[in-house]
Amino acid sequence: MRTAILPAVLVPGVMLSALVGWRIATSEIRGKISSIDTELDRLTAEQAKRQRELDDLGQKVQEAQQQLVEIRAEMEYQRCEAKVAEIQSATSLRKATCFSAFAEFAQCGAEQEAKKAKGATRGALLGAFFAATGGGGALLLPVAGAMLGGAGKEGNCTAPSCETDPAKIEAAVLQEQGLRQPPKCIRSVPTATVSASAPRVPSAPRQYTASFRCSPTSNRVEVLICSTPSLGALDGEMAEVFRQVLNRSPVNPAFVRAQNEWRHGERDRCETASCVEQAYRHRIAALRAGLPSP
Repeated sequence: MRTAILPAVLVPGVMLSALVGWRIATSEIRGKISSIDTELDRLTAEQAKRQRELDDLGQKVQEAQQQLVEIRAEMEYQRCEAKVAEIQSATSLRKATCFSAFAEFAQCGAEQEAKKAKGATRGALLGAFFAATGGGGALLLPVAGAMLGGAGKEGNCTAPSCETDPAKIEAAVLQEQGLRQPPKCIRSVPTATVSASAPRVPSAPRQYTASFRCSPTSNRVEVLICSTPSLGALDGEMAEVFRQVLNRSPVNPAFVRAQNEWRHGERDRCETASCVEQAYRHRIAALRAGLPSP
């Protein structure tokens, strides 16, 4: 009798013990899953932070490259201006040198005429002196003396052979510089100004694909997304909008956690592709509207 009662008593006890053990194990598994989700939230938030820093760095690199382009353009403009100034300076110097040579030639001629006049004056005075002390024919002596005094030896005044035409002088300077015409210096307009004034050409719509890697460990809904291009495009679009929202504001772990809760609590509960599509469209609209909660 006792042997029959004993199994009947032990079986419920064993089942109760197994149930308790299963609940404990389930609780431990849930705790581990919760810890993994928390760590995943932290890593996602950290990744978003690094991505934002990377985007900021990329923006700074682009700005630095733009500044370098503008500096190079300005240097080229200043180099052109310096070349123009050099040509103008050489042309002006050549003009001044030629005009100075003509001025020296005129001064030499004036000095020669002054010497002739001075000699003629001395000859006339000397002729007058002899005429006053001589005989009757001495009246011609002043005239002869003036002619002889003014016929002194002429100096060597050579006329300059330089060019005085400004256009020909500039052409000669350009030829020496290896140029046909003066360079035209144009200061480049910054790219930002050009893009602002130019008509904007609409870009082609972006083609999205699934944001996760499909693998044998993917769940049922993820397999459905991987096998349906339209759902994969919605997943990629939602990931892009989610990243943009993260980049516009400081990293918020609660916001990342809400995204994970939407994925597990709404998307993964769907049984059909239309349900998954509707879940994605609602979530994308909520993210675009700045609503962090699912």
